[in-house]
Amino acid sequence: MSYSIELTNHAEKDIEKFIKSGDKKVLIKIDKLFDELGEHPKT
Repeated sequence: MSYSIELTNHAEKDIEKFIKSGDKKVLIKIDKLFDELGEHPKT
């Protein structure tokens, strides 16, 4: 079972800043975090 993640406007703006800066390491970490939260939101 997979859950969806809803971001606040503030979080979306922060992610956009990371995308514009080209900081791939941070974007990879964020992506992995979202994957993990989607699979296991309570742990």
